[in-house]
Amino acid sequence: MLDGIDGQRLLQMVPQELRWMDNLKKAFHESDAAYADDRAADNAFPAICKAIDVAATLRLSLLNPAHPWSPPGRQNNKRKFIDFLHAEIPDADANGVNLPLIDARTQQPVQYTFGDVVYAIRCMIHENENLNADENPDYHVTLDWNFPRHGYLGSMCDGRFTCNANAIWWRVREVMAKFILGTEMFMAFERGDNSFSIHCSPELKSIHPNDGRHKTVVAT
Repeated sequence: MLDGIDGQRLLQMVPQELRWMDNLKKAFHESDAAYADDRAADNAFPAICKAIDVAATLRLSLLNPAHPWSPPGRQNNKRKFIDFLHAEIPDADANGVNLPLIDARTQQPVQYTFGDVVYAIRCMIHENENLNADENPDYHVTLDWNFPRHGYLGSMCDGRFTCNANAIWWRVREVMAKFILGTEMFMAFERGDNSFSIHCSPELKSIHPNDGRHKTVVAT
């Protein structure tokens, strides 16, 4: 997901891009806090989805050698969101998740990749719906928080997908951590600072917005 982003370009981020980076870290930390403090069912996904939106915008901006960069119109938000996730997670064309579902709103068949599943969660969050499977929401994607994150991603039944919420959230968190900490790694390298360690899943609540405390970088 960091392919094509030049290290010197990172050191030349304009104030808007630095603000996006800080907002990304804030959203990531909010999601971590919700997960760590037993508020995951109501707050973990809203915050991590905000982080994806900001990170997708920042990544496209950093890929553009001429800045500042203007985000695309609202109609492109879905594509931008999903493309960001699939820069790291295989899509259907790369033998990734490809789920045959029945859209609960239209009753029409749809094919969902991993990115589509997360985007569907994001859209329902905007309708103030937490999709908690225990509450039996009328939607074709639901979130079950009763299973450990190690293991399967979810189960299919009658055109609906019940996510292992812990597993899906943690996988998205890994993608976001890689983007945040990978960006910091490249910036440190360009400055000649090699005082960092490598870790693929940073400790919960260890990434903080704009305070300079974090020096761990994520592995590929």
